[in-house]
Amino acid sequence: MQRSLIGSVATGLGVGALALIGPILVAGSAHAADDAKNNCGSARVEWSIDGGKTWSSAGLLGALATKVSVRIVGEVPKSCSYKVSLAAYSADGSTWKTSGTQRYLGSKTVTLDRDHKSAALDISKHAPPCFGQIDLYGNDKVFDGKANPLPHYPDAKYPLDMIAGWNGGKACAPPTTKPPTTAPPTTTPPSTAPPTTAPPTTAPPTTPPTTAPPSKSAPPTSTPEATPSDEQRPPSTAANVPGRLAQTGASSGIGRIAGASAAVLVAGVGAMLLLRRRPNNSR
Repeated sequence: MQRSLIGSVATGLGVGALALIGPILVAGSAHAADDAKNNCGSARVEWSIDGGKTWSSAGLLGALATKVSVRIVGEVPKSCSYKVSLAAYSADGSTWKTSGTQRYLGSKTVTLDRDHKSAALDISKHAPPCFGQIDLYGNDKVFDGKANPLPHYPDAKYPLDMIAGWNGGKACAPPTTKPPTTAPPTTTPPSTAPPTTAPPTTAPPTTPPTTAPPSKSAPPTSTPEATPSDEQRPPSTAANVPGRLAQTGASSGIGRIAGASAAVLVAGVGAMLLLRRRPNNSR
């Protein structure tokens, strides 16, 4: 009797567990797959180089900016975050087309979310000394030529997800060389010679001054037009930054599904035990 009851309970538990654990695994996998597909969309980011007095979403910073404030425009989902980075490079020229070989100087990354919709980026200690480039972009990768490629015209427009940028500066001054130090020349004292009497000079006859014909004035020279600057690198996503789902978003959903399925599992086992015992009590 006891063995029969235990065997029946074990059999019932095994069937119930398999029947209910299946939906738990399937639900968890489906939820994780949904989370992987849900990248929170994109958020529009504006920037400011005057401490937040004025904001812009233009693709060019317009000046050498090593202190940039950023903010998200619009609503932000609770479980989503957005990475924004500011990087500095030295270059061989003042434009994107003439930037040549670039060298990574430094960068800074901030995270924007629902509770922190604005932040400040400061890379002033990495400012380009001469020709340079500044990139404001929407991810946290470091494009230093090691972990990720360096920017290079025209075949490597890294970093990706550009929000705004700047190219400019001037050529570095050539190094100055000190002139060699020489000893001061020795001076020979002048020799005293007897004074000589100069012969009397006769003044030449005066002639009336000749009047020169008026010179023709040169035509005014026109100022040459400024050479248009080379094409700068435009933003690739128009200030749209891709979002990421927070880690807690996936685990919380699976926990709720697992908890509910476990409760149903316990209730099913209890019902099977009750049904098994009723025929014995009737005897």
